[in-house]
Amino acid sequence: MVAEVSGLVTRREELFRAQSIDSIATFRTRRRQGLLPEESYGDVFLVVDGWLTFRQEFELLEPVVTDIAQRGLAYGVHVVISASRYGELRPALKDLLQTRVELKLGDAMESEIDRKAAVNVPAGAPGRGLTPDKLHFLGALPRIDGSGQAEDLADGVTALVAAAAGAWTGPRAPEVRMLPELLPAELLPKAAEYPQYGIAIGVDESTLSPVFLDFDTDPHFIVFGDGESGKTALLRLLLRGITERYTPEQARVVVGDYRRSLLGQVTTPHLLEYAAAQPALQAFLADIRGSMDRRIPGPDVTQEQLRDRSWWSGPELFLVVDDYDLVATSSGNPLGSCSTCCRSPRTSGCT
Repeated sequence: MVAEVSGLVTRREELFRAQSIDSIATFRTRRRQGLLPEESYGDVFLVVDGWLTFRQEFELLEPVVTDIAQRGLAYGVHVVISASRYGELRPALKDLLQTRVELKLGDAMESEIDRKAAVNVPAGAPGRGLTPDKLHFLGALPRIDGSGQAEDLADGVTALVAAAAGAWTGPRAPEVRMLPELLPAELLPKAAEYPQYGIAIGVDESTLSPVFLDFDTDPHFIVFGDGESGKTALLRLLLRGITERYTPEQARVVVGDYRRSLLGQVTTPHLLEYAAAQPALQAFLADIRGSMDRRIPGPDVTQEQLRDRSWWSGPELFLVVDDYDLVATSSGNPLGSCSTCCRSPRTSGCT
């Protein structure tokens, strides 16, 4: 949900700039007049109940919510937070939330409205509190079933939501988009369809758009993860993308796979070597080193040739190794020699 709201703020920034919308009031007017049919959301409220728990369980989301509070108000995005104490909110966020009310505090001395008035807020009276004008107020229960009890408040809120949904005849607000539990690889763009972007490996959390690996701009790639987290599955997807994006004349693949989890994954002529043990991998990498050494630019190579990589010809080489912890051991690391010959991948052609 936080990612959805953060992405909404970013999209509205672009919309305001493209449509020359000078304020949120203009946005509301144009949307009400039907001039922004692509905008399914009106004003959006991000509500966080229990800020301290939220901070503890979703630590990485705290700066995102702070950013939404800082940028969102100009685009009709509001942040509503409940907290037990003022100290739970960092100053960077608290200063952005200027509309505040105080219910009964555990210690009246912590009141930022009026300590003397806070003492007079009665205990055991839910809903009683202070406004910024130092006036007492009584909050209403969010229910319309005639009950004034707090014990069955959850049922009352559920009934209110159901009644409001049943009576509403206008368009419904769109549901929050979520990352799927399972993403079939067939739903991703084929590597040959968007060669300018690279190889699709998944979807982005904020926009739910494809995420691409472009080895022309980022030559190397490493996957970190715990056991059974999907590292090998991602390498399988990557190998499939390589064979789809490149012809055998454009790219060749060397696979280091001690557990044989990638066995049979590449059945096309792209496969140059498959190493299932250290001696085989070490021998293959020695041959690779000699090939890569011949691609190192000499003193007569011009800047234009460096930019175009036109001083050598041949396929790109992809070295794919699964379970690096099995390869780099105390007895030796066959990849140690490869890191030297591939230290300049944009010029040597090794990925």
